[in-house]
Amino acid sequence: MKANYIGAAITTLAFIPLLQTSPKQGPAKIVIVSSALGSAGVLPHLPPSFKSFAAGYSASKAAINMWARKAAFDLASEGSAGYPREGGWAVGIVRPCALLYPSASSADADPSASPATSEPPRPCPDRCECSLPRPILAPALELTEPPCASQMNDGIDESTAGIPLINPDESVKSVLNMTDNLLTVETSGSFWDETGAELAF
Repeated sequence: MKANYIGAAITTLAFIPLLQTSPKQGPAKIVIVSSALGSAGVLPHLPPSFKSFAAGYSASKAAINMWARKAAFDLASEGSAGYPREGGWAVGIVRPCALLYPSASSADADPSASPATSEPPRPCPDRCECSLPRPILAPALELTEPPCASQMNDGIDESTAGIPLINPDESVKSVLNMTDNLLTVETSGSFWDETGAELAF
């Protein structure tokens, strides 16, 4: 919650006065990177392995989604936010992708790498770089343990999940494309996936 909600909100608030005085033409754009796990509307359509883990993470993303949507309305009203700007404001929430974590079998692996130098999938340690320490989250909420990065791709059926697995480069390109081409004063407050389709909150 501190990183995904409070940290993101405080950082955005710190930059708003700078964006207000930016000489760049057009609206000042704020982009919040979110997740399908923060959407109550998307949740029923996720694969089973994603429905029952990381409740705290999901709550933090749902919180920043709502904060960003309210910020979009506040910034559109000069009297409410107090930051009038000639070009206006545009706040977008994006779910850039479901990242395909690199592995020895990944299609994005370096073709020049020999099998002898390719690293095998790592076993899950007690503390993963992608989750809280296990004793904190899962037992407290009586949920299944959150998977480690090396397990995130296991059991995901793209046809049922509706979330394509793409690499980080494609993810960044999708966010930049949405920022440049979709995010406007009129669309401010929207929540998009990596294709530009609007998502439910």
